Amino acid sequence: MAFAARVRRSALAVLAGGAIAAGCGGTGSDGRAPGSTTTPSSSAPATAATAPTGARAITVLRRQRLDPRLEEWTLRTPALGDPTRVRVLLPAGYRSEARRRYPVLYLLHGADADDTSWTRFGDAERITAHAPMIVVMPDGGAQGWYTDWYAGDRTVQPRWETYHVGELVPWIDASYRTVAAKRGRAIAGCRWAATAR
Repeated sequence: MAFAARVRRSALAVLAGGAIAAGCGGTGSDGRAPGSTTTPSSSAPATAATAPTGARAITVLRRQRLDPRLEEWTLRTPALGDPTRVRVLLPAGYRSEARRRYPVLYLLHGADADDTSWTRFGDAERITAHAPMIVVMPDGGAQGWYTDWYAGDRTVQPRWETYHVGELVPWIDASYRTVAAKRGRAIAGCRWAATAR
């Protein structure tokens, strides 16, 4: 129970930061539909020069609506060796307010956790029930390292930083009605030591 209590306390602190970020929200006029993704059109293997970048690097394998606010996506990207998941919590009224744009809070998990940790142990859904923001909870691997891996001076899989910063953020902006600018994004998470038992 001590772990769950620490996560809840962290989540409350995150909500406070998210509330600040929510003040930067607004409405937009283009009304992009959620789930509008682009997948690579070629079946040939991509080389470094031809590999898709940004949101186009992500291929949706599965989308599951877990409840009225919570969605879980299974995604594939060349940056990672295996498929990965991300959970997205939508604000109340997201589907009925088609012109409104929302800031995004990215919640990162720590070691020995995954994309489900904030909703299973952190009570993210209840805590953000009245917060006008989109909450994105991506997987960051078993160790929770959000960095690219290197062999000598070249990057190798998994390239978590490439995925999270260079692909997932643009994909979220393309898939949801976000405030797609720095002023519309916040990030928080658990420290590695906070999740150790």
